[in-house]
Amino acid sequence: MKLNRFRLERYFSKHELSTPYLLCFSGCESMELGALLALEPGANEQFSSLWLGYAESLGHTDFR
Repeated sequence: MKLNRFRLERYFSKHELSTPYLLCFSGCESMELGALLALEPGANEQFSSLWLGYAESLGHTDFR
């Protein structure tokens, strides 16, 4: 099976690094985690204490 080229990806590969303002881009700007956490007071401490285990099978109690 031969698929047609994805036009949007072709457009981005041609223009995304050569124009000062790419108004049609829908992704987010890349940044370091520390810079992201610095945007919210106390976020670093909250992130550091985040539990990364399994949730209950019925979902978190706050969302039920």
